[in-house]
Amino acid sequence: SVNPLPGLTVSGAYTYLEANNVLFGFDAGTLAPFAPNATFSPTTGLIPDAATIAAHPNSQLLLVASQGTPKHSGSLNVDYVVPVGESNVLFHVDWTRTSNYVISSPELGRTNIRNGVVTVLPSYNAGVSSNRVNARLAFREIPLMGSASGEFSLWVKNLFDHVDRGFAFPVGITSVAVPTPPRVMGADFRIRF
Repeated sequence: SVNPLPGLTVSGAYTYLEANNVLFGFDAGTLAPFAPNATFSPTTGLIPDAATIAAHPNSQLLLVASQGTPKHSGSLNVDYVVPVGESNVLFHVDWTRTSNYVISSPELGRTNIRNGVVTVLPSYNAGVSSNRVNARLAFREIPLMGSASGEFSLWVKNLFDHVDRGFAFPVGITSVAVPTPPRVMGADFRIRF
């Protein structure tokens, strides 16, 4: 957080998070879990190696992700306060952004092995991300009767009407995404006694 000019505050935050995905398998004959060797990419899916196929010819492999863990996330806030007599005017803008992360079904990939034949199923969950800019203009400390003061503000959430995948959940062999809300505007009036 810095104050480069009187009344101006700029603050920001960045987070890097390394979360591990978990790969495991279930043997169809014994229903026992095992640790397979496999590779995964969103284009090829979950591919087991030859040793895993030979050791577990009738099994299912799953790759699951940690939920709510974007690798990169950050925010930037700018506040500028201008005195106007006994009152002041606040200009506020904030921006938040995250990389993809899983918030619903944690399943990234599934592969079935039947009689040594590998069937790679499509990934269920590509994850969601966010990219939002919000703004607020507030007329603060407006003198009212006695010691009361008022605040009138105009605000906009999702200023640029950016549509993100807000929630993804599995349906069959694909995932369905529900978009985040569009631009929302409003006004508030508050009285302090």
